Amino acid sequence: MDYKFNIYGDLIVKKIGIVFCLCLLLTGCVYSEPKIAGFVHKTYSSMEYDGNKFELTGQEKNIQVGGKLRVYIDGNATTGGLFRKKAVLKNPVAAQLAQKDKSPSILYLNRPCYFYSHEYCTPQVWEEGRYAQELVDEMVGALMTVIKKHHIKEIDFVGYDGGAAMALLVANRLINKRVNVSKVVTIAGILDTEQYALLTDEKFHENNANPAKEAFLVSQIPQVHMVGKLDKVVPATLTQVFKKKLLNPV
Repeated sequence: MDYKFNIYGDLIVKKIGIVFCLCLLLTGCVYSEPKIAGFVHKTYSSMEYDGNKFELTGQEKNIQVGGKLRVYIDGNATTGGLFRKKAVLKNPVAAQLAQKDKSPSILYLNRPCYFYSHEYCTPQVWEEGRYAQELVDEMVGALMTVIKKHHIKEIDFVGYDGGAAMALLVANRLINKRVNVSKVVTIAGILDTEQYALLTDEKFHENNANPAKEAFLVSQIPQVHMVGKLDKVVPATLTQVFKKKLLNPV
């Protein structure tokens, strides 16, 4: 299986790395959906589950019938906005990478409750329960709707921060539905959600899924993980621990 774990130092930031750093410098807190030039805003409903609670939003560019689709998933949100009732995305890095991507067919898919209001949308959804199984299922269902509508033959993912965990979790479930997932690329990815919560003293809901606990299945997916050597937010050691679990799944 194809695994690559690239650790970038402060002087070895080129190509994708320099785009990533520029994104971090140029973005601030985002209360509304980031506008991606050339992309069209869409709403995606899951046709997979009768009990789906959410409608997911996103932006797409030139999704080709019968072709390959690249999906971008952004990082974790915090609570903010008026009366502190909205999900606030501090650095929409995945959106800016999608903007620079020259791939012919791209979907930037928002996570549940990002940039829209719903009776089910509370801080519980985008903070301590951000990796809950039902949220993963919602994203899988939305993507299955897109895949079936456009007869997608192949799909790959780019995930940033907590979006990396979500990308792996979603990809794993798509494989179980016999979808051809060709690769998952992560940038500063939170790959072991439980260990990250312990490291940062975050609240971690017991219903949260964790890619590191699905290593036997996740190991089937070709992956590239890029982390910053000096990153103190998502330390490279977390990725190295995930690598050991991936290469020696229980």
